Amino acid sequence: MTNLTYTTTTETISIKINFNIKNLFKANFKTAKWDNWNKVWTLNNTTRTLNKLNKWIEEVKEVSTELEKAEAIAEELEFSENELKTLKREIESLKENIESSKDNIEILKVVNEEITQAKSEIETLKSELEIIKAVEAEEAQDSEELVDSLVSVNNIEELQDKMIAAQRKGKKSVFRAEFEKAQNELCEIRDTFRESGFTINDLDYLVSCSWNRQDRDIPSSVGDFYTIEKWEA
Repeated sequence: MTNLTYTTTTETISIKINFNIKNLFKANFKTAKWDNWNKVWTLNNTTRTLNKLNKWIEEVKEVSTELEKAEAIAEELEFSENELKTLKREIESLKENIESSKDNIEILKVVNEEITQAKSEIETLKSELEIIKAVEAEEAQDSEELVDSLVSVNNIEELQDKMIAAQRKGKKSVFRAEFEKAQNELCEIRDTFRESGFTINDLDYLVSCSWNRQDRDIPSSVGDFYTIEKWEA
């Protein structure tokens, strides 16, 4: 809760005001002066001013409690940073434009309803995301089962290793022959898989690697042989 305390002398009232309600205070007490040395606002000590100040403090405390509840709810919802900043700006705007505690309580009720609605929407989106993830997992499993039923991934990886090893040995023709022999076997595996109506992107890459372009074509750069796509000859 906003802590508002003041001290009085025979002539003045001194009060410390939180920064977030400074504008509201100044709007209600236009004759207030800033004491930069003591970091307080000062007012002439009159019965009328003192009564007005006490009444204003009670109103601000009541509204402040509702604002703090709204901020707590907003934090629980774990809004993204931008959404949270927007919400805080809206709350700050409410603080700066308070005319009476009764009016602001009504505004806060609307804010709370909007937060509740946002929370409901977030839960709905979470449920939809879980369904999407489940479908993707099922599709991935189906993809793996299809690949395993048609080709040996272990065999593909062994031939890939032979291509990599041949490149690393040097530029001699005997190493090139080892590279192209492994690549030809991979080509046969690719063609067999394509007969099923699908193709494996990383396998296609291995088959397309050129011995003469080792700066660009790198067999070790791929390794996902379960991601497939439709193939049309």
